Amino acid sequence: MKRQPPRLASTILRLRFSRAKSEFLLGDLMEEYAEGERTNGWYWRQALSLLWTRPAWRQRSAENFSGGGTLASFGSDLRYAARGMGASRGLTAAAILAVALGVGVNTGIFTLLNGMALRPLPVRDARSMVSVYQTIRGLKNRNVNGNESYFSFPEYENYRRNNHVFSGVLAYYPFFRATLGGERPRAVDGTLTTCNYFDVLQARPTMGRGFLPSDCAGKGAAAVVVLRDGFWRSQFGGDAALIGKAITLNRTRFTVVGVATTGFQGTEPLQVDFWAPVTMQAALNAGDDSIADENLSWLVIMGRLKPGASLSEVRADLGVIAGRIDQRYPGRKTTLTVDVATFFGAPDERSGVLSVAAVLLAAVGLVLLIACANVANLLLARAAARRKEIAVRLSVGASRRRLIRQLMTESVLLALPGGLLGSALAFASIPTLTGMALSGLPANFPHLTINTRPDLAVL
Repeated sequence: MKRQPPRLASTILRLRFSRAKSEFLLGDLMEEYAEGERTNGWYWRQALSLLWTRPAWRQRSAENFSGGGTLASFGSDLRYAARGMGASRGLTAAAILAVALGVGVNTGIFTLLNGMALRPLPVRDARSMVSVYQTIRGLKNRNVNGNESYFSFPEYENYRRNNHVFSGVLAYYPFFRATLGGERPRAVDGTLTTCNYFDVLQARPTMGRGFLPSDCAGKGAAAVVVLRDGFWRSQFGGDAALIGKAITLNRTRFTVVGVATTGFQGTEPLQVDFWAPVTMQAALNAGDDSIADENLSWLVIMGRLKPGASLSEVRADLGVIAGRIDQRYPGRKTTLTVDVATFFGAPDERSGVLSVAAVLLAAVGLVLLIACANVANLLLARAAARRKEIAVRLSVGASRRRLIRQLMTESVLLALPGGLLGSALAFASIPTLTGMALSGLPANFPHLTINTRPDLAVL
């Protein structure tokens, strides 16, 4: 009858190690115990030594199969995973492309949504910049040049003078298109602003100066202009001597007084080439007297909060001013929309962008779900084909934790190139996605068009 070793010692080893490793150790011990006619005391000593010591053969097993997570073993996992992926190139390519498609399109859509409607303006202390829009009810005869939620110049002056929550309030007329004179006349896009525009935004030009209060002292007070840095470099070769010289816009000579900070594009998503005082509007657009029209929606208003002021305080303070204005027009009721300033802050513009973005996010979310399901199916099929390999590794002492780490390493090695390729796809898709988002804006959104008169270009 075959001798049986002490059961308690065998039980302790089984509890101490994994099933595969304990069976491996007990097999060696029992073989030597039976064939070498060892005593029970010898068996106990060997069992205890396995619990508290690390023989050379066990050290090699630990180096190869333990879940210690050392840098060397991680490098071994990477090399093994790379060899496995190289042996299954078709599956690897399919998985990477599926990840890239799902990640890339979703990243592109969210990047577009974040940049247009969620992220504050790219200016200093952006959270303190607040946009103000109005919805007027009960007033039948309201002129509109751009958007119904814009303000007239007298309304802007009213809010600027009488508020108690802003350290500065600016107004601007977006999307103004003019003709730049010269040997080769060309259409350029600009913004007409109040003369505190750069001061309130804390984006003073790096060359020359911004606008002075005297530049807006009256209609046509100062024909001055500030150029965008990129436009100055491309159109005028970055000539520093241009400061103080004149350029022609709509047959009116404007003196260049400054060049904006590199990267500064203003407060609208569409890039502009110049900024001019809003008081020069009549000179740029002959016969237009928008400055004096108190019933014309054409100016966007933004303000910078005083330290400690909150949005609720702004709404309450400006609401009082709006009520006073309403009293001058029987039946008129004004509702203000006040929020942190973004590129698309007007209510109808914002709802248009968010509606299009929501539909696109839902669609590409399904694409991501399908991509994840496809990758999961591919990896499950590969895992089924590797059952023999995993069984062999378990039989020679690999722990389950080590095998899981190896499989996770392979997944990461698939995800990294998929993510990088997806990032490149997201970057390349931004122009197309931007066009799709803009196409969903309201019909009255002020797109740029050129006037039929050759000497004048306006909205």
